[in-house]
Amino acid sequence: MTRLAAIVFLAAFGSACQKQGNFYPPEKGPQLPVPRFQIRITLSEAAAKKLRDAHESIKGWVAFDGDGHSRPGEYTAPMRSVVLGFYEFEIDRPGVVSVDHATVSEEAFKRLTDTDYYYTINVSSGRHAFKDNVLDGGYAEGHINEATKNPIAISCDLLPPH
Repeated sequence: MTRLAAIVFLAAFGSACQKQGNFYPPEKGPQLPVPRFQIRITLSEAAAKKLRDAHESIKGWVAFDGDGHSRPGEYTAPMRSVVLGFYEFEIDRPGVVSVDHATVSEEAFKRLTDTDYYYTINVSSGRHAFKDNVLDGGYAEGHINEATKNPIAISCDLLPPH
């Protein structure tokens, strides 16, 4: 749950999304490609109608991290000890997002103790028509090698009213 809160914070804190995916490496320097994978986003009928009627988009944030050796003095919590990079996307309607041009830091990758690093995906409404996120359930996490086998399914409904 703490990791999800960190991802939500990072997504909200990041710069505005483009209609295509963006990658923000954690540092400058040589980058390694992330294996290509897909995210399949579906919405309940109620969520799809609410977003469609408001002309609202769907945003997503993918964090790449893993187990390994932090740099001396580096504090990575609530992420794992090696933060590799981030990728964000924005789409107009539910569907498949291809993550096909993300990269991770080569320096950070060399500090991993297991090269099958993790992805963490958080999906929310675009916050153009609504001040706050209105989607519930937009979260997935796993190892990158599993992500390449089949599209990662994320299903969202509406958050309950306050």
